[in-house]
Amino acid sequence: VDALLLSSAAFAGLSPALRSHIAKESGRLSANRTADAHCEAASRAADAADEAASRMAAADVVHGGICDRVPLVGPDDPTRVHFDVAHDAEGCFVTDQGKNNCYDYATDILTNTFAQPGR
Repeated sequence: VDALLLSSAAFAGLSPALRSHIAKESGRLSANRTADAHCEAASRAADAADEAASRMAAADVVHGGICDRVPLVGPDDPTRVHFDVAHDAEGCFVTDQGKNNCYDYATDILTNTFAQPGR
């Protein structure tokens, strides 16, 4: 997969600095077949998000089902938009993950409908 990516036309269109970073990272990951520190950190973050989701699910019951109040729209201010799945849309992307997909998260609009582009 790495070889295909590194030889693609899309890769060739990236900036030289970005191509260099991707090539180095690809080589590092290929050379290190054991546990990768970045992956371990991501796994710990996911575990923390799961724990936070459990707490938020309990809080959602107390707060009267905020995740059912759709659409729940995130901020439009670019300075307030950041990756924080445990807290975006009051944590509903985690607690109601079965009702929302990556498109819902990318648009930062909780719909509980598995929204699709153009619909």
